[in-house]
Amino acid sequence: QTNKEDDLFLAEVLVEMAHILKLEGEYTRAIRKLLQVLRLYTNHYGQVHPKLAHLSELIGDLYEAQENYPQAQKLYIKALKRYLMCYGELHPLVGLMYAKVGLIHMKNKEWKESLKNLRKALDIHKKVSGPTSADVAGMYGHIGNLYRHQELYTEALTSYHKSLSMYYNYHKNSPEIAIICEHIASVHEKKGELDESLSYFGQALRLRKKLFGERNSEVVNTYCNLGYIYRKMNKMDDSIQMYANALDIGLRIFSEADPRLARIFYGIAEYYKQLGMGQKAINNFTKALHMYQHKPERLYQKIARCYLNIGHIYEQGGKEAEAEKNYQHALEVLEKHQKGDTVEKAVVYGCLGTIHEKLFDPTQAIHDFLKAIDIYDKLGKNYEPKVAYFYELVGDAYKEKRDLMNSFKYYKKSLDIKVKSMKTMTEMDAMIMMNAKVGFSKES
Repeated sequence: QTNKEDDLFLAEVLVEMAHILKLEGEYTRAIRKLLQVLRLYTNHYGQVHPKLAHLSELIGDLYEAQENYPQAQKLYIKALKRYLMCYGELHPLVGLMYAKVGLIHMKNKEWKESLKNLRKALDIHKKVSGPTSADVAGMYGHIGNLYRHQELYTEALTSYHKSLSMYYNYHKNSPEIAIICEHIASVHEKKGELDESLSYFGQALRLRKKLFGERNSEVVNTYCNLGYIYRKMNKMDDSIQMYANALDIGLRIFSEADPRLARIFYGIAEYYKQLGMGQKAINNFTKALHMYQHKPERLYQKIARCYLNIGHIYEQGGKEAEAEKNYQHALEVLEKHQKGDTVEKAVVYGCLGTIHEKLFDPTQAIHDFLKAIDIYDKLGKNYEPKVAYFYELVGDAYKEKRDLMNSFKYYKKSLDIKVKSMKTMTEMDAMIMMNAKVGFSKES
């Protein structure tokens, strides 16, 4: 009996240690502690107990924080099965666990599985909490996010408005209302409906200021979103005012290394880039870059984007060597932290190919463009227009080398893809276009 009590006391200590490690970002060490607890709990409680279910969920949370979504998914499914054995289906924790499984499927881009689990969670919450409860409102918000990620914007808006209506009935000053307003604003932005987007971001800002006051991180975030929308509307004075408001608060409440402060400088940099003020844009991208570099494992994509933007500005200014250096930095960051073939890597290879053409190195340009093509090919049919574009650039590079046979070969690859999407184009039209592009009749 004493040994069992000692084991449980040790388990509680290990759970507290894991919690501290999680706060410090030491996720791997925290997982090790919780796996020790899992063994202790299994010895004490057997396989079926709420504490084992909760522990599996906590370990899943840590894997998710590491962006190890497949492993997180395994732990969440294990937790769900244990909750089901403990409580049966009609229980709030079971509903929440179905939601977590659905959300992790979303992060893995497994859309059908995500929707199936989110709808299951929705059904449970309707039965347990009532059809217009806050839990149900939250589920409609999650389903809206799923549709938004799939670019199904009409369905997303329908779900978001159901969520918003329920939250208003539940509590008119709920913080979740501001979150849903921002999601709705994002969908309208994607649809190009900028006035609608501005309206919903404005609602979110007013509510957050009412709930939290000016000095709040969520208020800063909404100011940044408004700055972005005003910039897209080409209302540059309003845009910089929003970013100035965000920066004024951010400098007071964030540390110098906080990535939320970096986001403000990134937005200001994009503002100056749009105005064609290259050096000011570079200065602000560099400030953001230095802040993001404090957490490279989590923020590597933002780091790569900073390098990419700095490279673009140097390229536009005719400083190809500086542009190439920054593009290479972007690629190194992605290669180090990102597994497999991704759109981001393809984009950088495309930029490198373009800059190597400008540096009169068509051989290296061809290598870069073919790398981009290889990645886009693996990513599927949605990227066929990109593949066609880069085949054309490979053709241009071979033409630069006076290698007309290879130039013709890659122009034909490009046109073959384009012809599929242009049903009215005849074979003769395609041949005329190709001959004009290659200059075949004059140069062969």
